[in-house]
Amino acid sequence: MKTSKKHICFSCFQDPEKTKSFSDEEKRNVHVDVPLEDISDTIADSLASTMVKEAFPDIWLQKKEELKTFSQKELAEEMFGAGVYLGVQTVMDSLGAMKELGPLMKQKAKH
Repeated sequence: MKTSKKHICFSCFQDPEKTKSFSDEEKRNVHVDVPLEDISDTIADSLASTMVKEAFPDIWLQKKEELKTFSQKELAEEMFGAGVYLGVQTVMDSLGAMKELGPLMKQKAKH
């Protein structure tokens, strides 16, 4: 928040009209005031969008020929399972990173 160059309320950030003039750099450096009741949905949505953009191309490259042989139901089950796996893996990785950062944050708080 201290290093953010812009601050915006959550409803304004969700309105494409209000953020269309923001450059990609500005969007990366904006502090969004997200209400606590919306934070879990916002994080989940952002995580899902990022995983689709980053993970799907790899899954498609690795399993394209196999996936083409699946029925629609089998394909839905496979992709759902891959999504659940990647979601759990991401959460576990985040928890591991938080655990590693814990002592550093405690040291920083003492100074």
